[in-house]
Amino acid sequence: MACVSPANSAAIGPFIDGKLLKEGWTYKDNVANTRCKEIIQGDTNIEAIILDGLLKRLHQERFNELVDNALASQIAKELLLMGNTIFIYSQVGISEALHDSVLWRDRVYMYHWEQPSSFPELTCGLSYRGLCAMLLRLNKFQNCPPSTQQVSLEAAGIRSAFAHGQQPWEPYLDAKRLM
Repeated sequence: MACVSPANSAAIGPFIDGKLLKEGWTYKDNVANTRCKEIIQGDTNIEAIILDGLLKRLHQERFNELVDNALASQIAKELLLMGNTIFIYSQVGISEALHDSVLWRDRVYMYHWEQPSSFPELTCGLSYRGLCAMLLRLNKFQNCPPSTQQVSLEAAGIRSAFAHGQQPWEPYLDAKRLM
């Protein structure tokens, strides 16, 4: 199974073949160019985990308790809605818009990443957004220990094989399901 070679340690952004796309690239660009065949996008709904310095000092239950005590339930619901609006609904909207485009029809796929990590060390048990970047996009690859690099390559290869295999990833609009 061929995998994308690690090419950069840049922040997450649109990328093709392991390299970030030029600034200003949009999904409306012509796809007749073989540079981009499909768009696989996703959401995590767990962006706050980036700020995990605090979480390293608190168990998840205690963190939840502190948040519940600090925020009125209505504010907490509004914050959840805001997170969903930024990280989920926008991705679904983009997928639907892309599907309506002649250039991208049947070339748009979605994933949703929210499961707790089972990997040992700092991220174990956390729904860690960085796993998506590290394992599927190979960001910061060269800074990872060899065991993590191996997992990253395997995960990226599985993702690519699933998207392009004999039973490929189902386009989002076929059943409006996340993979």
